Amino acid sequence: MKPSFLSLIISFIILIGCNKHSSEKQPETPILKFDLDFTPRKPDSEGYSVSLAPFIDSVSCIKLETGNDFLIKRINWIEQFNDMFYILDKELNQLFVFDTKGRFKFNVGAKGKGPKETLELTDFTIDRKNNLLYTWDNGLRKILIFDARNGEYLSQFKIDGVCRSLLSYGRDTFLVYSAQRPNKGINIDLNHNLFIMTKDYKIINKFLPIDKYMAYISTWQCKFSSYDDLNMIIPIWSNTVYQIKKEECKPRYYLDFGKYNIPLRIFEEYNKEPDLMKVRLESFNKLYKAIRHKYVYFIHNYCETDNFIYFNFYYSRKRFCLLYNKKNKKETNRQYVAIDIDSIKFPIFDFFKAEGDYLVSYAQPGSLNYFKDKISSNSKFKKTFEAASETDNPILFLMHLKK
Repeated sequence: MKPSFLSLIISFIILIGCNKHSSEKQPETPILKFDLDFTPRKPDSEGYSVSLAPFIDSVSCIKLETGNDFLIKRINWIEQFNDMFYILDKELNQLFVFDTKGRFKFNVGAKGKGPKETLELTDFTIDRKNNLLYTWDNGLRKILIFDARNGEYLSQFKIDGVCRSLLSYGRDTFLVYSAQRPNKGINIDLNHNLFIMTKDYKIINKFLPIDKYMAYISTWQCKFSSYDDLNMIIPIWSNTVYQIKKEECKPRYYLDFGKYNIPLRIFEEYNKEPDLMKVRLESFNKLYKAIRHKYVYFIHNYCETDNFIYFNFYYSRKRFCLLYNKKNKKETNRQYVAIDIDSIKFPIFDFFKAEGDYLVSYAQPGSLNYFKDKISSNSKFKKTFEAASETDNPILFLMHLKK
């Protein structure tokens, strides 16, 4: 039987996906097929949201302390380390740190161009073995180093290149993702999306060669995620989850959305002069218009545990979430995820992997008003919900995963 066109395309993606210098034969990549449901639903109707109930057995609330000097505007990312939550607010150019009781500990990210300041704080990563906190200043192209335990400034160094996502990979060693933007650094020309580098710009390895028809046509940030001893990322415009372990990068899953997959030919069609950066930038809007109403794009916030896989994506300019059960191989996609609190399905928009068998999410106090009257009087959440003011810091939800 002749191979189908789809299988040829998938094989091509897998072939070019990893380091082009590798001569090792790549194993077959597992394909996760999704039958997406975009049926319009009214709020609070049956099936309006994806329930986390099958995967979690308990939920607790952490009301974050509020103060004029540490008032969060928007949460972009959360990490937990040493009983503290590190919360990135890119709009305020700040990284806020609270303990597990919700008490404010410290913040980093003073605005400016000085030695200890950042112009555009867009990412952070933690070296958990050495208690080091690294923040990435995208405006000044530098990494600042702090003591992760107390926020004390230690040092900084420059990166002469593009970084869209940063992950600590050992002391002063990093995974750097460039998001389809060629890096021209010190005596090097890195036409790759992903590389392992040291703080003195020594390149240990490089992966995922940049496709000439995709270079420069990206605007979104892709974050690394971790599961067991693996680090993972889904590149811009890709349906492939890549895993990085030690000095090896290989496909972990191919996410197949059927008719909603972006055809590879569309990039070549809208970038007919791939060597001209100006043309590429101008063609981005045309490309986006061609994609946004027909295909799934910008797969992000990938999270994997023993029992499930979760990620967000966009379709028809709307953000969706997808929850996949690894045991029964079934998935559900909706615009919201919900956690069950006293038989109430409380919607959340993002969640992140916390320490141990926990997930963490959040709610702005203003969004709790709708639920205050619906919470039973003997609920453990009653006091937290009633004490929340619209001008307070967010409330964290800590969810324990079922075994």
